[in-house]
Amino acid sequence: MPKSEWECFERAAELVIREMLRLFPNPVVLRIGLKGGRSGSVLFTMPEWTALNIISRLTGKPGTMRLEPIGKSALGEFAGIIAGNALSLLPGQESPAFLTPAEWLDPGVAGESASGREGTGLRLVMGAVGPMEIRILMD
Repeated sequence: MPKSEWECFERAAELVIREMLRLFPNPVVLRIGLKGGRSGSVLFTMPEWTALNIISRLTGKPGTMRLEPIGKSALGEFAGIIAGNALSLLPGQESPAFLTPAEWLDPGVAGESASGREGTGLRLVMGAVGPMEIRILMD
């Protein structure tokens, strides 16, 4: 498929996910910090129902309905694993970079911390789990 056709699908996915995030007003936002050779943060934003679906699968407890401490911990580990794997694939690392533990943010605070910073984003739809946005913000 020519690139322009792929871009149509990417744009359509972006629009649908943005609308879904608007319809589910309780977004969940986690931040993983990058320290050392690379400095910045990775923001994971998703509707609460996506977070609950991921937690249900990670903990083996189907039908999870609330964000409880064990589920938050599991979701933080999930985000850390994604960020750690991405960090190991970054080219040109002259000195090691390290991750900070996941931090749960208020969605308004997350938007403020991201504004005006150089970054790139990725929107994912993970099958039956739901949509998630990952933003990489470098200092």
